[in-house]
Amino acid sequence: MRLARTLTFLVVGPLLGLPLAACKPSGWGEPATFRAEPAPATWTRPETPPEPAVPPTAVVDKTAQHVAGEDRYPCEGHAVCARRSPADGTLGTTIGSFESIDPAKVTETEGFLVATSLFEGLVNPARRSGEALQQGVAESWTLSADATTYTFKLRENARWSNGRAVTADDFVYAWLRKLAPETAAVDVDSLLFIAGAADYNQGREKDPSKVGIRAIDARTLEVRLTCPTPYWPAYLASGAYLPVPKEAIEAHGRDWDRPANIITNGAYHLADLKERDRVILVRSETYWDKDNVRIPRVIAYSAETEQNASSLYEAGEVQWPRGSVSPGAVAAALSEKRPDLLIDPYLCTYVYLFRVDKAPFTDARVRRAFDMAVDKQALVDQVTRGMQIPARRLVPTSFDQTQDYPGPPGDAFDPRQAQALLAEAGFPGGRGLPTVRLLYNTMESHRMVAEFVARQLEENLGVKVEAQNMEWKSLLQQIRLGDFQMARLASCGVDLPLAFLENFTSTSPRNDPGWKNPSFDKDFQAAQCGSKSYAESLAKTAAAETTLLEDRPVMPLYFYT
Repeated sequence: MRLARTLTFLVVGPLLGLPLAACKPSGWGEPATFRAEPAPATWTRPETPPEPAVPPTAVVDKTAQHVAGEDRYPCEGHAVCARRSPADGTLGTTIGSFESIDPAKVTETEGFLVATSLFEGLVNPARRSGEALQQGVAESWTLSADATTYTFKLRENARWSNGRAVTADDFVYAWLRKLAPETAAVDVDSLLFIAGAADYNQGREKDPSKVGIRAIDARTLEVRLTCPTPYWPAYLASGAYLPVPKEAIEAHGRDWDRPANIITNGAYHLADLKERDRVILVRSETYWDKDNVRIPRVIAYSAETEQNASSLYEAGEVQWPRGSVSPGAVAAALSEKRPDLLIDPYLCTYVYLFRVDKAPFTDARVRRAFDMAVDKQALVDQVTRGMQIPARRLVPTSFDQTQDYPGPPGDAFDPRQAQALLAEAGFPGGRGLPTVRLLYNTMESHRMVAEFVARQLEENLGVKVEAQNMEWKSLLQQIRLGDFQMARLASCGVDLPLAFLENFTSTSPRNDPGWKNPSFDKDFQAAQCGSKSYAESLAKTAAAETTLLEDRPVMPLYFYT
């Protein structure tokens, strides 16, 4: 059903249109509800182009069905069960701040939430972990014998909301626009798998025809990669490869994505957008699969705090407050055994970034000491209280089970070793270390995490930390300018370990810590392009992550739920 392909991954995924990682048994009393078969141990270059992937027959999972809207969610024995959804089928939900919904400019969760509902790429995420990608604008695709060239056949009935057919040129235009240096797009790492993309993006090559994207005809798109990359199609479903309408952009410039001007090709159209108020999406009448879009209208109310989101939910104005539920409310709902509470892991890691060219974090020993001085188990048990998993590394540990990722263990909570490292760096007992400023965006849970970390660093290292909150867009601006010492962010990715590391390469526009390490770059490049099998790629990915953890430009705190 189309809902499972469009809005469902905004429900159960990491709110980026990305597939969920399969979960290992949680240790919380019952096994995880999502399952996936392990990835193949090796990948062999095909002698002939393979047939397009066909979704396998999935194991029927009742909980997943309920989440996906495939049947009625079970509710009994509680007052909330008497609540009813709006008679017209409207879904009320909540949304936080976002910078843009332009696929070339969007970088964060909330923007992707809207963009992936308005625009459809070549493929869509798998419905559940372990299943194949679903067809989007592309009805089929083939891979060349040398495994570097994909040829996509676009469906004939794919339409923009102005009635025009979606063509291969729309994808060529959108991707080149995003890669163009003058666009100054931040989220371009995923496109750099394409041959010639990096040179074009960095201005070394001025001719766009040198980039490996070509419209053979209106319905046939050819994409050449720099090397065999069997996992590349997963990136196509991430939102980074969405098409955009050239005519709207040329006619309206920066205002092309306003409700009065926008032209969309996805399951929904933008009816209204009022910043700090609401976003209204309506089912598109020109969408090729509109008959299977089960929710006709979505109202996403702006909710800057968990209290605001919870109030909207309890008042019946929204049926889904997304992740905006305070730790206290989650704990209370668990204790009350409310049937309207569902908790499941998703592919994001809560992190603090260290700016490595700002004192005192120019010294890796200080960065590592800060990380080892925080009791992350106590953080999730006492503060976040939503069954999060403590993180000793950046790549989620679920990949160890689902893909046999040989990930490094990371450092455990060890105040004594942290104190020794800080002393080696010249700050015994924290003496001589000036107050450190920690930035986070306004949200009750972020404040609680920041205050916990600040207390831990003072108690275990003698370090003074000033936690400062700011509006989301202001925080992003500070981070991108490199004007911070420590800052809160999230690291999210597609269903691949390598995706969690790509922002830390020396050339990445999203390398916010300003960290560069040749050994990391070498292993990352080998994992991306220089491996003969997927197992070898995973080994190189683990080697790159090991280097990252040794230098510690980032402090992983926990894996999201």
